[in-house]
Amino acid sequence: MDAPLTTEAPRTQSAPISQILRGVLDHVEGETLTIGDIVSALGDRAMAILMILFSLPNCVPVPPGVGLVFGFPMILVALQMVLGRHLPWLPGVLLNRRLKAKDYARLMDVAEPRLKRVEAYLKPRYTFLFSDLADRFTGAFFVLCAVSVILPLPGSNFPPAVAAVLMSLAIVEEDGVVFSIGVVIGVIGLAYTTLVGGAVIWGAVAAARAFMGF
Repeated sequence: MDAPLTTEAPRTQSAPISQILRGVLDHVEGETLTIGDIVSALGDRAMAILMILFSLPNCVPVPPGVGLVFGFPMILVALQMVLGRHLPWLPGVLLNRRLKAKDYARLMDVAEPRLKRVEAYLKPRYTFLFSDLADRFTGAFFVLCAVSVILPLPGSNFPPAVAAVLMSLAIVEEDGVVFSIGVVIGVIGLAYTTLVGGAVIWGAVAAARAFMGF
């Protein structure tokens, strides 16, 4: 069953996002948890935290193909930001997707110290960068980042994923400085993806023409 479409979000305590993500494990019964279990723990910050959650696996060493698995949920959340939603909607097939609790714990073991280092610098500044309209543009930028994450190009997933994490953390605390740093990293990553992707396409076309004798 799909997640209900609601317009109001339950308020959450102003706990650090790293603590919220780690705290999900406190409510796990058994050896697995679902994406729905995670979403239910996020409250009014679910949109930004989900973007962080889906981006984190591409910020740490992971097996090939992980970008494809988490890139599409990134696009789904980002598109809802473009549409101005404040609470995420996820299809039932995604909400019911089961993760091994030990795999989630391993991800948090790697990511949590890094998140805490960023959180230590977060504070409200240059808050004019944050508004409902700005969130829509940010969502569009996240779509581009997610596409870069999905593409099977060497190194194309890491910078956009880092950018999405930094920008999402900054959105929660309305930190324009960290947000801007994330944008710069994202632009560099997207430029790299464009150059590498263009080179791959050019090489494929040249190889095809040579094979066909053109």
